Amino acid sequence: MKNLLIMDKEVYKEREKEFINIMNSTLKGENHIIYTSYEDDKIRKVRNYRYIGSFLQHILYWKKSLDYAIEILKLRYDNVFCMNPIVGIFLGLFNKSSRIVLGGFLFESKANPVYFHLRKKFTIHSIKGIDKVVVYGSKEVDYYRKLFKLNKFTYIKYGIDFDASDIYDKQELPQKYIFSGGGSNRDYGTLISAYNKGCITPLYIATQPWRLDGLDTSKINVLSDVVVESFGDVLGKSEALVLSLNDKVISAGHMVMFQAMALEVPILVNDIPAIRDYVTDDEVVFYESRNQKQLFDLLKTYDTNFHNLKTKAKKAKENYDMNLTLSVFLERFLKL
Repeated sequence: MKNLLIMDKEVYKEREKEFINIMNSTLKGENHIIYTSYEDDKIRKVRNYRYIGSFLQHILYWKKSLDYAIEILKLRYDNVFCMNPIVGIFLGLFNKSSRIVLGGFLFESKANPVYFHLRKKFTIHSIKGIDKVVVYGSKEVDYYRKLFKLNKFTYIKYGIDFDASDIYDKQELPQKYIFSGGGSNRDYGTLISAYNKGCITPLYIATQPWRLDGLDTSKINVLSDVVVESFGDVLGKSEALVLSLNDKVISAGHMVMFQAMALEVPILVNDIPAIRDYVTDDEVVFYESRNQKQLFDLLKTYDTNFHNLKTKAKKAKENYDMNLTLSVFLERFLKL
């Protein structure tokens, strides 16, 4: 029996012995690991392009993932546990005999109904070649079962480790600031509108500028030059993370919250089921989705003293260390 684990970061190769030991304790047979990545210089360059940045970024993601899948299919494994969802989609599309467990599945709606329909048909065809599709939000299971008319979805808690961060040195940051960042499923409109009502502590947002089109960012500091390696440095030095997500069933936005938990940074986040799967009121401050006034009131409450949230941040870190690390996740994932 040949087993393959596909990791979604090349840097994980440094911990191969640890991951092989986890595989050996769970799986019988010959165990192997392949490392994939999303980021490269070209992708980082095009994703900041206005209007077409997101489109070009996804095209390059898919091309890179298809190349990985073609090479992996040639190796003929009996069991494949894939943590790179785009690679896994292509593996399912062309799979003939392997048992595939796909992690990190995410299917977002699109404004163009024709494009959405074509993506849906493509995804259904791919999932038919996959044994289990893992999602990271409990509510997603029924949502995807109904959407795709397939009974292959299962929920487990996600987990991820964060590498030592590179120092962010593109510009000098103030001693005190609040932070937000990322791109997937974000509701920056609520955050920026709430902040603009009269907050004092500077707000820094690390994202592509086109994601903020149409919003009044005159009082906001937009960091478009923060990359994956330096994201943790900017987050870790902040007074608090304010994570404003769209109120959807899908579980997008977790990684930034997990990183804040790992760094013991206080968290303000809107109350949606996908977040409740991972944290409680003891660990974060919740606010109602799209409620600008409530978020503003919270920001004003802590404006000059976010230290009052340190008790919650400490409990959040304890939760992360016990339940949400990569090793703990892999133990759950490889048992499927």
